[in-house]
Amino acid sequence: MRSRFLWQQTNCLIFAFASSMAVVRAHDGDHPHPVRKLAAAEAYAPGLAADRIVLNIGDDPSTTANLTWRTSTEVREAWAEIAEGTHGPELSSRSTQLPAVSEALLTDLNTAHFHSVKIRNLKPGTCYSYRVGDGVNWSEWFQFRTASDSAQPFSFLYFGDAQNDILLDVVPSCAGSLSRGTQGVFHDPRWRSDQQCSVGW
Repeated sequence: MRSRFLWQQTNCLIFAFASSMAVVRAHDGDHPHPVRKLAAAEAYAPGLAADRIVLNIGDDPSTTANLTWRTSTEVREAWAEIAEGTHGPELSSRSTQLPAVSEALLTDLNTAHFHSVKIRNLKPGTCYSYRVGDGVNWSEWFQFRTASDSAQPFSFLYFGDAQNDILLDVVPSCAGSLSRGTQGVFHDPRWRSDQQCSVGW
């Protein structure tokens, strides 16, 4: 009885595998499926998840920092969470939550909400982790280190108007530079003088 059951089960698996292979062959060979190119309004549209997250220098880089990011207009309230330290599952439990100032901006794509937080009273020369979100949908954790409150050597990488192949060339250059000890990366995105140009961002 057991051998008969195993034989039936094996035959079912063979039949299912053969059927799936037949479907794949028929699908691949019978008719082409051209790939659709995303329109800019679809490819770069904001969503519930935060994107375009930027850490900016504050009034005093040893004790302050500024954050900005973008979401869809569905996100009416947003926060940044910040915690001293760089790792560990307890980051969210010991982080401080800071409310963001949210503003609507109409661009060439649509209307999006842009959020900003000013972080104050940080410790000089200290590593911090931060993330942004709406209280439910959070970004990943990022890290930065505040400047020393005394004169110290500082190395940085500066990019001018990169324009093309940013993901292919600029991002790997930034990552490689940071992995070798560079302490900051600054990018001057002079794509357009029109602040409503979201596609060019």
